[in-house]
Amino acid sequence: MGHTVGKDVYRTLGDKIDGLTMRAPWNNAFRDILRALYTEEEAELVAGMPAGMASLEEIGRATGYDPERLRGLLDRTCAKGLTMDLWANGEYRYMPSPLVVGIFEFTMMRTGGSLDTKKWAGLFHEYMQDAFYRANCGNGETVAPIRALPHEEVVAGGEYTEILDYERASAIVEEAETFAIGLCSCRHEKSHLGEKRCEVPLDTCSTFGKPADFMVRRGLGRQVTREEMRDNLQRSRDLGLAFCGDNVQRNVAFL
Repeated sequence: MGHTVGKDVYRTLGDKIDGLTMRAPWNNAFRDILRALYTEEEAELVAGMPAGMASLEEIGRATGYDPERLRGLLDRTCAKGLTMDLWANGEYRYMPSPLVVGIFEFTMMRTGGSLDTKKWAGLFHEYMQDAFYRANCGNGETVAPIRALPHEEVVAGGEYTEILDYERASAIVEEAETFAIGLCSCRHEKSHLGEKRCEVPLDTCSTFGKPADFMVRRGLGRQVTREEMRDNLQRSRDLGLAFCGDNVQRNVAFL
């Protein structure tokens, strides 16, 4: 692979991530994040990958890597949450992780080993409090990647005709087939910044379906049963937490 030779591979990677689902404008703080998380080889791979889901063969054609080396690199980046592998059409297909929901969450959900989590928390905080939020929410945007869901039992009966299933956390759980629970990336970040002001446990972030398979397979969450997921919802309600899910009606991936 030679198309990034002579170029700043991290700037090329930054441009790639900026073109995914959420804006990620370039600045020195963003460069620091990329250099902390990606080796140069990993950065070159992800910069050269197709933006959407692609097979190993398609990525090999795009990047020039031979299959054995490519598979090893993809395994490594998937384990770090920098790429995702999802089962589709009888094979694993891969895609680069966007900054949100993706690189930030997966990085701050990692556990074990000699992880530099405190450093990562500081880098994300510096970047996202300024450039990221300004780029994505600085002009009165009304469309968001996440949405709030009501606690069904606290909505007075006379105030609505029906709560649609995609607005009910319980319905999301009942419709899913596989479940995973991992660390809350936001509270985990705040704990390393010394800004977590509550006693709420970290293990609340819920994932469903194929994304749950990915989280479990890559060590970013633990597999749980439907009953355990129901218990997680009840515990979250008891703790007074607000439910937020991805902003779609079908195949909700996380809560």
